[in-house]
Amino acid sequence: MSKKVRDFLRKVKGTISDYGMISAGDKVLIAVSGGPDSMALLRSLDLLKEELDITLHIAHLDHRFRGEESAEDARFVAETAHRLEIPITIEEIDVPKFIEERGLSEEEGARRVRYEFLNRTADAVRASKIALGHTADDQAETVLMRLIRGSGTRGLSGIPPVRSGRFIRPLIRIGRKEIEEFLLELGQDYRIDSTNLKPIYIRNRIRLELVPLLARYNPNISSVLARTGEILAAEDELLSQIADDELTERLSERGQGYVRFSIVGFEGLHVALRRRIVRRAIEMAKGNLLGIDLSHISSVLQMISGEKPNAEVDLPGVRVEKRYSQLVATVHPREDKPRYEYRLDLPGEVVIPEAGVRLIAEVRDERPELPVSEEIAVLDLERLSSPLIVRNRRPGDRFRPLGMKGSKKLKDFLIERKVPIEERDKVPILISDGEIAWVVGYRVDERFKMRDETRRFAVIWIERL
Repeated sequence: MSKKVRDFLRKVKGTISDYGMISAGDKVLIAVSGGPDSMALLRSLDLLKEELDITLHIAHLDHRFRGEESAEDARFVAETAHRLEIPITIEEIDVPKFIEERGLSEEEGARRVRYEFLNRTADAVRASKIALGHTADDQAETVLMRLIRGSGTRGLSGIPPVRSGRFIRPLIRIGRKEIEEFLLELGQDYRIDSTNLKPIYIRNRIRLELVPLLARYNPNISSVLARTGEILAAEDELLSQIADDELTERLSERGQGYVRFSIVGFEGLHVALRRRIVRRAIEMAKGNLLGIDLSHISSVLQMISGEKPNAEVDLPGVRVEKRYSQLVATVHPREDKPRYEYRLDLPGEVVIPEAGVRLIAEVRDERPELPVSEEIAVLDLERLSSPLIVRNRRPGDRFRPLGMKGSKKLKDFLIERKVPIEERDKVPILISDGEIAWVVGYRVDERFKMRDETRRFAVIWIERL
């Protein structure tokens, strides 16, 4: 084994060790396209498999982008697997058709199909890790691409060496030149994807045009950018942990598509921390950060620092509301949420299956002596219009909570009562002639309460099913 090969393997082992990529006994699925990067990944892990105490399996996807050229890639990888005596899974998927049917770009469609294939294959062969052939040059190109498009430290940190504990990139610190020298030392052939030589994608243009231009100013530009990405990744991880800890301390409530946290003293935090906390809260509510950029985060911070005690801002896929000392992030209400509406006679009863309750109504001529309970409403019968309607909430609903002079949005009332977002559309609302008389189980409307002069009473109570 030559010195160049030993040095290359030592670098690969160092990366694996530094990031805890592989443990003894792991089965590693290697994504092999047949290109130089994936072939270097395959050969290095094959040479290290006994030392690392791992088993290998090769995965190759024929995406049918390049016709016979793609088929040749598959044959080349299959022959290599046979020669190295490593089991292989090859799958052919019509990616161009997949892209056309879903209206995706070539890059996004190919990426989605590739990762679905790798995850499915790893599950089938019971591989605990999936190794990808991204290199230091890929890292540099990614940092440049995100810098051009505009990004914070998370984006500029580039490609993560380990993602989701499953995907690993052992070559992330190794440059393309080192890879070519390694393969030359081994006498290992590889395939060339002809589309990589054409400036048809932004990544290709960065690789073929921008990087060579920057190399005139610094011949080591790829190494510098890759190292910058690694530094920013570490710092981003630290700042994210600090922000997560602060958000956890402030968290009041979290449900499906819903996050609420305290903003008391929020203005005293550093702006970088405030941005990350808001960003993380949106991610927790929405499940992702698609469509969210700095301008959206800034609009939320402006709302928090504003004088209005109650305000809201609609962002892509999520609504963020300021409610006094709380900030609430909720996914946008679905237009197709089921509505229900039932009739309640006086006297009478009605089952509300969506809420899991039965409402029972009686008419009494004497003032009832009943325990104080939010599950019982005693109303002025003469102020009610029969039959009553029991329904769930509607946009724009307002009422006058018992004890208040003014009206209040029903939505705000339910938020303040900390009713989980997934439960709010189940809460029964008692309606009399278009007006809310009782938010069932929570509060009577001031206009319908019994008074000293009340002579006839409607007593309505909840029976849980």
